[in-house]
This record gives sequence, structure tokens and C-alpha cells, in this order.
Amino acid sequence: MRSLVFKIGDRGYVYRGSLYYVKTDFQVKNEVVGYVEENGKRKGVVIDLGKVREARDLFVDGYVDDLSSNLLADGKGNVYVWVNSPRLPMGSRFDVVEGVPIRKGDTRSLIKVMSLGETFVKYALSVSQNEEVLMEAVRKSSECRTVLQVFNKLQSFGREEALAAASCMEKEGMLREAARLYERFDEVKANELRRKLREEADRLISSGDLKAMAKAMELCPDYPEPAVKIGLELMRRGKTKEAIDYLIEAVKRGESLRNLSILGWALLKAGKEEEALRVLDRADALRRTPGIAFLRGIILEKVSPSKASKEFAFACSEGIAEACTRVVDVDDELEGTTLYGYHLRKLVGDGGMGKVYLAERKSRKFAMKVMKEDSKPRETLQEVAKLQQLSQHPNVIRIVGSYINDEYDPNFPPAIVTEYMEGGDLTNILVSKEYATLRGSVSWPQVVSHVFKEQAAALIHLHSNGYVHCDFKPSNVLFNVPLPYYGVEALDSLSTGKVVSKLSDLGSSVRIGEPVIHYTPFYAHPLQRFGVRADTTLDIYSLGVSLYVSLTGKYPTPDWLERELESAASGKLDKSEALREFHRAEPELSQVPPELRTVVYGALKQELTMEEIHRELKSFSEYEFPVELSKYPSSNKVL
Repeated sequence: MRSLVFKIGDRGYVYRGSLYYVKTDFQVKNEVVGYVEENGKRKGVVIDLGKVREARDLFVDGYVDDLSSNLLADGKGNVYVWVNSPRLPMGSRFDVVEGVPIRKGDTRSLIKVMSLGETFVKYALSVSQNEEVLMEAVRKSSECRTVLQVFNKLQSFGREEALAAASCMEKEGMLREAARLYERFDEVKANELRRKLREEADRLISSGDLKAMAKAMELCPDYPEPAVKIGLELMRRGKTKEAIDYLIEAVKRGESLRNLSILGWALLKAGKEEEALRVLDRADALRRTPGIAFLRGIILEKVSPSKASKEFAFACSEGIAEACTRVVDVDDELEGTTLYGYHLRKLVGDGGMGKVYLAERKSRKFAMKVMKEDSKPRETLQEVAKLQQLSQHPNVIRIVGSYINDEYDPNFPPAIVTEYMEGGDLTNILVSKEYATLRGSVSWPQVVSHVFKEQAAALIHLHSNGYVHCDFKPSNVLFNVPLPYYGVEALDSLSTGKVVSKLSDLGSSVRIGEPVIHYTPFYAHPLQRFGVRADTTLDIYSLGVSLYVSLTGKYPTPDWLERELESAASGKLDKSEALREFHRAEPELSQVPPELRTVVYGALKQELTMEEIHRELKSFSEYEFPVELSKYPSSNKVL
């Protein structure tokens, strides 16, 4: 029979199923307080569990009622006495750390003991990689090395974990990474760190040394100034090609009037006139200046003398003398003429493949796209065939006719005629002051839902014909007539069909399964930017972004993440890491009406089909609310 002979405090005990008080003459040492005897022979020692530094895989072997103590065995003949403890089930297994018993396999116990110190944090990590345990370790560990190692293992994290990691990153000199986390979870800390980083970056820039400037670029990934300075210095040294790369990066970091103007000038110097014009168009959209007008005029002289003359006239009126010498009285060669029975009233657009005119025939308005001489007739025929196939839907821009010969004839250039959309595009409604009242009205969420219900139907039509649009965004949503400026009127006009939204730019469409080579930043899914083959989920994401922008006036993707995705798309960052950050990020839905949060989130996460999105939007847009809708703040300008 087994006997336990041990001493607790000054009293001796013998336990053989019952407890007896005895006088003992042995001395206790550290955690050993007695011995285990069986058939007159010592088989092991009795240990005070509260004094044990570490023990593993103990199991409950009995309970002493008179001492309120559990007996735990280690399977090697030794017994641990857990004094003043509640009765535990026989066989329950425990580890002991610093005198604290921890039930094995119990996540809640692991999370609880980590507040006792770093030893317990390390123990918990040694026995479990459970996500909750990892998160608690990040919160409770006092060692930055541990915090950062564990943080990198997390699949998701909240504010507390992020700030703990950011604090350690800052201490370890990982300032860029720390700033990225602060931007998401603590704006005050983010601004403080951003200020410190920019001060150091400015110090490096002031040295005039290219290596120091490059270091400043790495130090502040969202600060355009180092890239601008490097670009200008390389331009001064005659290294235009290298300079352009840095100036493009500067624009990605900050799309300001100055940065766009410098990049446009550099591209023009490099002979990249089409790229320069696109950049200067973006600058001109921010603010019209004589300098930008002059540069635009230089580029347009070769392709559109009438437009160039207008740019030079403006620059001249603002004091640029050289522009005055370039002003000529030239109209567009086709404006005012008749082509294929259509009177071309005015030029309304000038794209890569041709010019678009407002045309009239029998008092009806149309849009005519006249192909440029360098456009290939075979490619034009293919485009027309595709557009005609896809335009057979009430919410898709309709093709009225096409005029294409096998060979280009300057007197009868290839042309495509479509219906004319007098109401402009959705972007105008989202940014113009005239529509501020509509955007702030209680009817705005239903107005948006109605428009996007129609657009979802248009995309379903494209998908059913085997195409993906690949460039869905507000500027490609057009209206047959202007949308009224007030909520109830706008909703009524849409509901009755007086105002209809239609999907445009079908030329961007790609057959399902074929490579996608173009996209619009902020609206394109990361996989589309990385060159994935066309899939209908790409349109689902772009529609989700456009819906979010229309309801909140903001993009769902934060600026820092957008920069990372663009860097990954250009090969400067690891694509898998950027994609991981993208999936971690959660859209802020507080400004989205509760009734629409599920569909917005489902579209952004590509968890809904286009048919499900259409059904949800249709239901909300047609619902008759018994009381006023809650008013959700909406920005009067889309970033």
C-alpha cells in the first residue's frame, strides 16, 4: 500500500487514503517536503506544487479532503501536493510553471496565466499556436523580439495587438512598418512618427547626396519629396529615363499639381508625348494653370491643332509670352461637317483610337467615334463586332451603326455611332457642387442602389456573353438625361425610367479566361493588377468599390495599402505579402447604411455573385420606407 509522508508548514502528515497527523524528524529542502513509501520502500518524493519552478505532464491522482489538496503524480513515483485547491476530476492533466498549475489543452487557462509574466507567455507559446493564444502573447509579452515574431504569425489582428507590435517596431528601428500600423489604428501616434520621419528625411535631402536621398525615400514611403528631389537631380545630370522612374514614384506618393507637372515635363523631354499628355490632363483636372496649358499645347500641336491653339491662348492670356506666338485660328477639321448623314456639331472627346463628336441626324443627337488614320480596319471591325454583341441590353450603351471599309479613306474614315448620353457620368454627380444636396439627402442610398442595380444587370449581361468589363468605375456609368438635383425627384426619375444609367467603355471588355493588361488604380482588385486572367469576380470587386465610393465619398482601400499594391504590381514589392495585407484590411462601414453593409462587404470580399448583388440592391431600391431613412454623412468630393 502506498503511503505519503510529508510536512506542510510545521506539521507532519501520513496519508494512506486517510490523513494522519504524525511527528516527523526529517528536514524539508526547497520544494521537496516528504517521500512516497510503498511496501516499506521509498519510491519517490512528495513535492509542494506551489514551490515548483517547472513540471510537465502531471495528472490528478487523488484528493485529501482534510487539507483541501489535490495530489498530482508524474508517473515516475513522485507526488505533487496542491494545497488549498478545489477537487479536480481524476486523471486531469496539468503542467506547472513557477508554482502555478495550468490545465493542459485549455486555451482559456493559457490566456489567463500570460498576465503573470514573460515566463508564462513563453510557456503558452511553447504548447500552443492557437490564434487567440498568439494574440494574447502579443498583448502581454514584455520582450519585443517575442512580440514581433508572434505578430508575424497572426492571420488577423485588432487594435491592441497592432499597437503593441508598432511600439516594438519603433523601438527596433522598424519605423516604416510601425508607421503603417499606426496609420490604421492610432492617428495621433501615426502623425507623431510621420513628423519624426519627415524631419529626418528632410535632413537627408538637404545633403544633396543621391544615396542620402535614396535612404530618405526608404525612410518615408508616403513622402513624395525625396523622389521629387532625386528626379530633378537626375534630370539636371541628363539621366531623363532614370529621373522619370523617381518622378512616377513621387506622383504615386502624392498626386499634387506640382508633382504631376514635373512628371509631365520630364515625359515630354523624353519624347513620351502621349504619356505626358495623360499626366498633364490629371494635373489640369486639379487646377488649370498657364504652365500646364502651355505644355499641353506643345503636345497637342501634332494631333489636334485646334485644341493646342486653345491651350496656347489660355497660357498667353496668363502671361506666358512664348505661348502667344503659337496661337493660331484652327478649328477641328471635322467640326461642322456632315459624315455618313450625321452633322458633327462639336468635338467632345479625343481618345487613343479616335475622336468622339456630338452628332445630329433628323434633330436627334448621337455620339460618333471617328477612327484615326493609324487605326487598323481589321481591329476596328473586331471591336465593332464585340461592341454590337454586348450593347443589346437596356443598361448598356447602344450602338446605332458602324461605317467601316477594308482600307482607310480620309474622306470617309471608319466611324461608330452610338446613342448620346446627355446626363453625363456618375463621377460628376459624386463630385460636383450642384449635386451636393442630392448626396446629402435621405434618398441618396436608394438612388445609389437603383443606379447600381441597373449596372449589376448590365454586368450580368456581359458575363452571360462570356465577357468581363475589367474597368467598372463611376466615370463609366452614364445617364441618358441629367439626374435631378433633389432626392425624391431623382429617385422618382430612376424608378419611372425617365432617367436610365448605362454602362459605357465596352472596349475595355475581355473574354473570360484571357489575360487582363489594363486597370484603374483603387477600383481594380489586386489580382487584376498582377495580371490574372479575366474572371467575373473582378467586376464584382470593382462594382463593390464604386458602390462604397458612391455611398461614403471615400475609397475602401487606405492610401498606404494602395501604394503597396501598386508597388507590388510594378515588381517593387512581394505580391504575396501585398495580397496578404489586402485580405487583412477590413473596410470601414460606419458611413454605409446598415441595410447596404452586407451587399457592400460581400462585393468587396467577392463573397456574393453578381446576381445576388442585383437582387439585394433591387430589394432596397424599391422598398417603401414608412419613415425617413437615417441620414448617413457623405463626402461632397470623391478622392
